[in-house]
Amino acid sequence: MVFVTRETMSIIDKSDRVKLKKEFSSYSEALLLTVTQLGENTKCYHSSVSGPNNELRGCHDFFHALVNNLNKTKHCYGKALEHGCVPIYQKYTDDPKCVGFSEKMINNYAPVFILNDRSSLIVYKTLDGLIHPIFAVDVNGKMEPNKPGYDLFSFVIIKNENNDFYLHPHITFCLPPEKGGINNIHDLD
Repeated sequence: MVFVTRETMSIIDKSDRVKLKKEFSSYSEALLLTVTQLGENTKCYHSSVSGPNNELRGCHDFFHALVNNLNKTKHCYGKALEHGCVPIYQKYTDDPKCVGFSEKMINNYAPVFILNDRSSLIVYKTLDGLIHPIFAVDVNGKMEPNKPGYDLFSFVIIKNENNDFYLHPHITFCLPPEKGGINNIHDLD
């Protein structure tokens, strides 16, 4: 069975929609568990309020704790394509402001974790080695279609003015938009 999104006439497979909802929920739960475990040491987020309130200093420790809460089965701390942690995607970003999701970074430098459900988590890392509170999730691992908005989505970690953490509903941040793809988690309702 297939569904047509409201914004486009392209077809998204129902099983991919269900998998994405499940993954978003699982990652949201793991985020909250990780924040609880790290407490005041949760220093990996983008702020929902204006100003320089973003925090990147603790992202390495944060992602280490997060993947431990997600039941990883394999990891690649570099050369993810060569070691079989990621497939070749149909599109990568070429936006210099989004270098962490470029072909070069994903395939060669980004930490990638394969989870027990065969999905993969790709950590956003820049050329200077800085990890950001952003990660991509390939909900079906190396299976096709391997394209943003269909089976590859990005999750941005947000902290609001009440010190609550959540994943931003825009789920293709820094990934190239694909016609017919899902760009917002609310499009699944």
